[in-house]
Amino acid sequence: VDAEMNRLNLVLSTRLKDKPAILDRVRKSQKEWSEFREFQIEALFPSLPGETGSLTPLLRHVESTELAEIRIRGLRRLMLVHGVEDPQSAPSPRN
Repeated sequence: VDAEMNRLNLVLSTRLKDKPAILDRVRKSQKEWSEFREFQIEALFPSLPGETGSLTPLLRHVESTELAEIRIRGLRRLMLVHGVEDPQSAPSPRN
C-alpha cells in the first residue's frame, strides 16, 4: 500500500512541475499526512514500555495500512481535480 502511495506522489510531482504552487501544497499535505499517521498510530497503540501487548505490532501495521488506503483515495482525488492522469490506470473507452 505504501508503494502505491509513493507511486501516486511521484506521478503528482512529475505532472505538476509546471504548477509549483499546487505542487508545493501537495508536498506539504503529504508531509503533514505522514506525521498525522505516525501520531495517530502512536495514540491508538502506544509503543511505551509496559503498554504494548503481543498484538501491538500487528495492530499498528493494520492501522497504518488503513490510513494509507484513505490517503491513496485522497491522492487520486487530487489527480482528478488537477487533471493528472495515472499512467498505470486503464485508458478510458472512447466513443
